[in-house]
Amino acid sequence: MIARGVAAAVTGLMLVGCAGGGLHRFSGPGSRAVVGEYRGRVERADGQSRPCHALLFAHGPDRFHAELLGPFGGPQWIVDGGAGRMAVTAVGDGVAYAGAASPDLVAGVLGLPISAEQLVHGLLESSVAGEGWSLARGPGRPGALPQALELRSDEGVVRLRLRRWRALRGDGSRLGTGEPPPGIPVRPLEELASGDGSALFSGAARR
Repeated sequence: MIARGVAAAVTGLMLVGCAGGGLHRFSGPGSRAVVGEYRGRVERADGQSRPCHALLFAHGPDRFHAELLGPFGGPQWIVDGGAGRMAVTAVGDGVAYAGAASPDLVAGVLGLPISAEQLVHGLLESSVAGEGWSLARGPGRPGALPQALELRSDEGVVRLRLRRWRALRGDGSRLGTGEPPPGIPVRPLEELASGDGSALFSGAARR
């Protein structure tokens, strides 16, 4: 189901990476971007859990890109945000959801009351927290993603660790633009936003 699939995708989105040694550089068309490969687990408050495997990318103040990988290494979901926009692509269904990344829509998609700017700042600069949730950085210098991150909310906890850096195939200049891949049908982002504050964990442990 779409709702459960995007919950798993957002599990990856919560951890957005930057290149080892500093921020990612956005290069020209046709370039290949370096992204972080992360592995970890989603543990729900009700005891259910599942592994998580994602490719992640970020650049301040609000640009991010995440690909949730399936068991054979191919992307199942792609989440991209930047310039005040967000796009979530369901690869298996061949459809994307895109639109302006208003705080309410971002919160609905992520399942947490957090803005894109807060998310990226919390991952690249310092830990952030709000009512009922927190995003904690492990050791690491400001401007670069640490080796470990932990996201907690009333619904459960997500723990991921960096495994390695990889070169992402395709046009690296498209990362962090908030636009879906070219040539794919696009529907309004509002259709995807749950708005119930539980999208991150509801279903992420059930796929």
